[in-house]
Amino acid sequence: MQQSKPAEELYDLDADPHEVNNLIGNPKYTKVLDRLRQAHLQWVVETRDIGLIPESEIQIREGKVGARYNILNNAAPNLIEQIRNTANLAVDNRSNLDDLKDATGHTDSIVRYWALVGLGNRPTEVADCKDLFVKALADPSPCVRIAASRALLKIKEPQQALTTLSNELTGEHEWARLRAAIVLDESGEAARPLIPELKRCLTDQPNKYITRVANRTLNVLLETNNVVK
Repeated sequence: MQQSKPAEELYDLDADPHEVNNLIGNPKYTKVLDRLRQAHLQWVVETRDIGLIPESEIQIREGKVGARYNILNNAAPNLIEQIRNTANLAVDNRSNLDDLKDATGHTDSIVRYWALVGLGNRPTEVADCKDLFVKALADPSPCVRIAASRALLKIKEPQQALTTLSNELTGEHEWARLRAAIVLDESGEAARPLIPELKRCLTDQPNKYITRVANRTLNVLLETNNVVK
């Protein structure tokens, strides 16, 4: 029911079984949050889980290694830990911004993606990062380009971000198209210049989610109630 999904969620299921009161940010639960984060992230390393990899990157790497299982199966443990640690930094508003900035230069695109997501999550603190975000728009990985576009929109620098997102909406990777649509949806009025591009997303898409997200964005911007299947 909210405009956007929180970066993290923590609920007391005994007192709040319907998960209405998000306890993230409540200092009373800091130790609980840290313990659960560590348990989850340790599981990610042990199982070589690919849940921290953006869908577009999964699609690209699956094509190279033959199966999703193989994406991290033979990866060096330190890479998996770096992905895990950077994802953790990205959702923790207490983390060191310099660590996230350094991670934008990592050799692996998944790490770069999470670094940019983390910086974009803290727009009031990263106004000086515009050049870093613009540079990332030329990244070879679509998920990194989209994360950089999101960060630029967050700091009210839409021009180059919208150009990149427009290109991603018609790119070859369907999950990158979806992610670009999601970023525009969460951007509100900033997405208005791309209304024509969003309208073109209502037909001939490789998956239904692209159409549904684009339609929702258009309904909000145009105050309509169009329904798509």
